[in-house]
Amino acid sequence: MLKLEVTFDEINYAEFAAGLIPMLLETLSGKDDKSKEVAALITNLGDAPERMLTAAFRELPQQDMNNFLAGMVAIYREDLMKLVNDKLREQNISGGITDIHLDNV
Repeated sequence: MLKLEVTFDEINYAEFAAGLIPMLLETLSGKDDKSKEVAALITNLGDAPERMLTAAFRELPQQDMNNFLAGMVAIYREDLMKLVNDKLREQNISGGITDIHLDNV
């Protein structure tokens, strides 16, 4: 078994926030009927949610944003591992990721 440790510095959270909107809308759209309706309402707002979220992320301290990102990785842990493992299988690479987590240091 191998363990890979990567350190990120100076993440642009405004860009990260902009990338969250489509993912969240896709997740909402796949849920129940009410969630689909909410996703449609947000989509009808155009780029306003992205601009609002981006502006908010620019104002938050780095430490708070790091905590937010660590929480998101924890929530989507299984999805992230599946995504990476699927890509590895597509490339005919045996083995896979058995754990992923992000710590705010």
